[in-house]
Amino acid sequence: MPNRPDTNIAIGGDGWRLTQAIEFIVGTPPGGGQDRLARTLMHIMQSAGLVDMPMNITNISGKGGGKAWDALRARVGDPHVLSISATPLLSNRVQGISDYDHTELTPVANLYSEYLAFIVPAASPLRDAKTLLSTLAADPAAMKVALATAIGTTNHVALGQLLMHAGADPRKLNLRVFELALYAMDDVVKGNGQACLPARRTSVQNTSRS
Repeated sequence: MPNRPDTNIAIGGDGWRLTQAIEFIVGTPPGGGQDRLARTLMHIMQSAGLVDMPMNITNISGKGGGKAWDALRARVGDPHVLSISATPLLSNRVQGISDYDHTELTPVANLYSEYLAFIVPAASPLRDAKTLLSTLAADPAAMKVALATAIGTTNHVALGQLLMHAGADPRKLNLRVFELALYAMDDVVKGNGQACLPARRTSVQNTSRS
């Protein structure tokens, strides 16, 4: 999404053309979910000849992507800067982390969705989804769950919905929050967290590297 302009800048309309490089402001460190998506989009757009200017990525992590949106919001009226939306754009406002929400920015397109995957240690007694869910439902605070990149992310919301479906209180979850999914997975490997909830692609890629 680009920043909502104060002036009537038509992106791609009325003969308007890019006049400088496009900047993707990404709310995760290099290798994070938003970073991978931005690089994929950049590759597709450049390979297909959809843009005739260079495209660059700026990583500004923090606040579940909130610092990236802060930087985007500061570029009022600049059609050459984009960012990627995620759930914290809404939840940060609810939590008082940010003083704005999606209405301050201009949505462009819904580009993708992704599956999540639970990761547990190899020796964990949690061998299937039924056991995992029943364990969490019996006592949400009993299991340390590692996730990224902040409270209120898509992963956190999905986990909360699972607990609500099971009749448990998601506010009682024992969460360990990390800036990057790789760190959350590493926390489980080291035996600190008992489960991790990254995107499925993230879990496969990081497992293959280890």
